[in-house]
Amino acid sequence: MEQGDVDELLGALRAAPSSAPPKGMSTETLDQVIGALRDLDGGVAAAEVGNAIGASRVTARRYLEHLADSGRVVRRVRYGSRGRPEILTRWRECGRLPTR
Repeated sequence: MEQGDVDELLGALRAAPSSAPPKGMSTETLDQVIGALRDLDGGVAAAEVGNAIGASRVTARRYLEHLADSGRVVRRVRYGSRGRPEILTRWRECGRLPTR
C-alpha cells in the first residue's frame, strides 16, 4: 500500500462535501469541470480540463484542487524527463479503490 492509497481511504471517511462551491467559484463552472473529468478517460491535467470547458489552466486547476480537497477526485503525479511534474486528476468512483 502506498501513501496515495492511505490518503484516499482516509479521505473517504471525511464528512460529505458541501454541494455549494466556495466563494469565488461558480456552480456552473464546477459542474463543467466535473463533467469533463467524467468524460475524459484516465488521469487528466488541468490544461486538458481547461481546454475541454473553454477555461484557463489556472481556473481549471483551482476547481480541481477544490474537488481534491473535498475528496471527490483522485490525484497522482506524473514525472517527465524535464520540467515540473504534472498532476493528473481523475473522478473518484464511489466505493472503488484506485487502479494503477
